[in-house]
Amino acid sequence: MTSQSRTVNWRRRRARLYATQALFQMEATGQSLDETIREFEAYRFNSPVDGAIKGPVDQSFFLSLLTSAVRNHDKIDTVIASALVKGWSLSRIDTTLRAVFRCAVAEMMLNRVPGRVTVSESVLIVDAFFPGGSEVSFANGVLDTIGRTLRTADFTTADAPEDGTPQD
Repeated sequence: MTSQSRTVNWRRRRARLYATQALFQMEATGQSLDETIREFEAYRFNSPVDGAIKGPVDQSFFLSLLTSAVRNHDKIDTVIASALVKGWSLSRIDTTLRAVFRCAVAEMMLNRVPGRVTVSESVLIVDAFFPGGSEVSFANGVLDTIGRTLRTADFTTADAPEDGTPQD
């Protein structure tokens, strides 16, 4: 992996985190999409956090994730609800986890990166909010189920041997 691709990955990782935070904020406060975007552009991107600059953000990717999540909210919530075990409703899920799930499903629907990458990156975000908590394995299971539904090929081809040998 080149230095440039690692930079792009970190920029996208930050975009995912910010999109998740924006979705949380919108749900918690009732703030509009436009207001949230303006706030993030003015105050969040490249701002010091705990005294350190977090680094550049892929703002285009952030906007794509956030806009897709908001515009496809009902469809995304249906996808998430279908991946939950019987007896669990989306409203029972922690607000932070809902935001992560919505962002991840929006990303899978955009189909710009492999589904497994989306799941892995989203689980890292969950771990940042719930270090070592049961939420991490819960999120991994829900997102894996969603990924296998929305992006089946991304999950079946990755199970094949890396040397290209056909499976029996």
